[in-house]
Amino acid sequence: MDKYISLFLFRLNINKVFLNNFYCIYMYLYKMKKIIFIALLFCSCTSTKILLNASSQNWTGGLKGSGSGTNFKFILIAPESEKGFSIEDICIDGKLYKGAIYQKTFSKGDTILVSSRKTTESCQQENVISYLLNNEKHQIEIDTIEQLPKLFYP
Repeated sequence: MDKYISLFLFRLNINKVFLNNFYCIYMYLYKMKKIIFIALLFCSCTSTKILLNASSQNWTGGLKGSGSGTNFKFILIAPESEKGFSIEDICIDGKLYKGAIYQKTFSKGDTILVSSRKTTESCQQENVISYLLNNEKHQIEIDTIEQLPKLFYP
């Protein structure tokens, strides 16, 4: 009988230790919740990636003298609506392009398509999109440009 009582008390003691440790961890996390909340808040405020995809596609006209060129297209996440966001310039391999957003109206967070028109000017930067966000100039570095198959127009 004493054997069972001592075994019961031993198990009770283990349960007390476990519950005491669990309670200590719970209180530690309870006290730390403000710090954890602030840390998560700061993590969520970091800058998000705006550029989703960049592609280029060479093209050639089918008639003699119709020309050739390269189309650049960029898929972005709009950091602001059309009232506060616009594309300025696009520099690729030392050549300056003018960017145009296909959508006339969009909201913050929308996916937008930007195309480019080549100009006769050159630029000093390599693979950069310049844009205005609430009248402040910003830049996005283009890491990689996906090369699409060549287009042959009739």
